[in-house]
Amino acid sequence: MCLSYYGLKKIKAQTQQPNPDTTISLKSDSTWRASRVLSVGWEKPGFDDGEWIYATAPSRGTCGQGKVGNFEGDPMWLSGAIERETVYFRKKLIVGDTPKNARIKAAFDDDGEIYINGSKALSDWDGKAGEHAADVTEYLRKGENTIALVVKDSYGICQSAAVFIEVKIPFANKYELNMPPIKQSTLTWAPMQYAGGVKDDMFCGITIGDCGCVITSLAMLLTFHGVIKGPDGFNTRPIFLTSICHKISAVITRVCERWLCIWRCGVERCT
Repeated sequence: MCLSYYGLKKIKAQTQQPNPDTTISLKSDSTWRASRVLSVGWEKPGFDDGEWIYATAPSRGTCGQGKVGNFEGDPMWLSGAIERETVYFRKKLIVGDTPKNARIKAAFDDDGEIYINGSKALSDWDGKAGEHAADVTEYLRKGENTIALVVKDSYGICQSAAVFIEVKIPFANKYELNMPPIKQSTLTWAPMQYAGGVKDDMFCGITIGDCGCVITSLAMLLTFHGVIKGPDGFNTRPIFLTSICHKISAVITRVCERWLCIWRCGVERCT
């Protein structure tokens, strides 16, 4: 009896504390999609980046791991970096309301451009590594936004791209997040063994359909936040998450009970 058990498509969060603005942020990290190949329309919202791989972060390319000063975002690049190469990055940002204010900070090593929903929002081609900032309120909109950047190592030595976006939207006492519906009852994985099966002596049963409440909920959350493919290269789904749960089934059981408590809080007090 968890979120995915009821097939919920939306999660509703409420608060009684007034607040003039709500802040949403996005930073560079290893959940960004990246590619070395220049493709037509790569910066546009409708472009399919499903064949792109995930960026490596924190990474300064051939200089190894490391941060860029006190910058909020992690420096990212692709594995197997070489000097003077160009890399393209993409990421989705969900904004719950029309932005009141939005600013972006970027650190390129060395040059680059940032596009928001297909429009160029920031550009620097001075041939030097450095940080840049811009007001990008006009480029963002309510709903899904596509952030895309291209970064070139013009000087050599190190390579990295770091981004931090902060968006302020009007406060609301309720937000609805459109979650991808992933159900434990889906026939593709429902009959499959959950974690260790009979060895785990689970009270609910032995299959994903019986006990897969947590892993299907996790798959929903991961997909919502942009982790759309698992380590095996296929779409994020309960099948690969159950292998992770194999040795921690008792813990997963307790987490599942907490999910049920959270759901109940929507209709009654949790004690």
